[in-house]
Amino acid sequence: MRIKIKNILIGIIYYVCVMLFLIDELHMPSTLKYVPDVLLICVFLYTVFKYKSIKTKPVNRGISILFIAFLLYSFVSSLVGMVGFKLFVWAFRCTFRFYVFYYLCIRYLQISDVEKVFLNLEKLYLVNMIVLLYQFFVKGLRLDFLGGLFGSTYGCNGYLNVFLIIMLIYVVNQYFHKKATIGKLGFYLVSSLTIVGMAEIKFFYIEVVAVILIALVVNKPTVKTISFAIIAAIGLIIGLEVLRRVFPDSYLLLFDQDSINNYLAAGWAHGKQIGRTTAIGFINDNFFNNQFIKKIFGLGFGNCEFSNFFESDFARMYKYTNYRNYTFAMQYLETGMVGLVLYVSFFISIFMYALGKKYDDEKLIWVTYVKILIPLVLMLIWYSDACKSEPAYLIFFALAVFGVVSNSCKNDVKE
Repeated sequence: MRIKIKNILIGIIYYVCVMLFLIDELHMPSTLKYVPDVLLICVFLYTVFKYKSIKTKPVNRGISILFIAFLLYSFVSSLVGMVGFKLFVWAFRCTFRFYVFYYLCIRYLQISDVEKVFLNLEKLYLVNMIVLLYQFFVKGLRLDFLGGLFGSTYGCNGYLNVFLIIMLIYVVNQYFHKKATIGKLGFYLVSSLTIVGMAEIKFFYIEVVAVILIALVVNKPTVKTISFAIIAAIGLIIGLEVLRRVFPDSYLLLFDQDSINNYLAAGWAHGKQIGRTTAIGFINDNFFNNQFIKKIFGLGFGNCEFSNFFESDFARMYKYTNYRNYTFAMQYLETGMVGLVLYVSFFISIFMYALGKKYDDEKLIWVTYVKILIPLVLMLIWYSDACKSEPAYLIFFALAVFGVVSNSCKNDVKE
């Protein structure tokens, strides 16, 4: 029986949703984390040898140019920084595997595949709720250890956050395009906000507000706008009430400006450490010594990497500062402002292309989804390391939806 390439790519999406559960709850080997990498390499090599490239039919040129510029700049950065081969390969794996996945999704998937994936993710959402409730009430898991299908290891709620926001945007967007009922919208808003109250994902409340505001801007005002605003307000109130009852200190933090500032500036290690609002200044003062050249070009792509198998000299000395916890900080540290701008520009360019074209109703729903998603991705780049770890498979799949729609438009023109 022949396995379709698109099924392997779709399988990676589902696998990432249960991978940590297999490792943490079923005590399977931690090497299972590398299964998506192996599958991706196989699909990439198959594509290159069969088609001589992974070039997709109508990939918007500006997006591809920015990707290639970032790729070449990373190579040059490693050469100038005299980065060892192992460290370069690891850095390449951590960053560019998701771009490869993005382009492969565009090449092999169709809109019907995307629709099926999201329908199955809806089912996983319900299963995840059941598992999460069991972990919370029976196993007594809390905070960074509460992940549902995303496991129970420290930081698993970061995976959970990505999954919840991708699904919430999906349902909100469906509602505005008359594909979801007000009951379904209410269920996802209330359930997701209840879940994050139990897992204490404080940033999710900010993400929800962002989703609400962006959805109201990118969609035409209708009667649904009013009902959406009412349901969203009710969902936020319920979610905040759950947070107040379970983690009262975290609830109070959300309404105190000084506490918010301290939370965003803090890292979670001993001694000097990097926080979200202090990262750039910390890096400039402690690692770049305020040298202009280093601010522009960084220390070299790969020079700050570490893994379970090896680590750079820099990481050996400074990984305790938690610079790897935030995508933007890691990118700035290794590739400077030039690399960080190129990295962020890729996402912004997708957003700009999505804004610049008109689509029929069938395709518009997916283009609007990406319009709402990209500002949230930029927030995640600042908030966590999600865009450089396994949850990024979900993020880059969702971003690839725009390319899949573009493919479909080109095919329609040809027909």
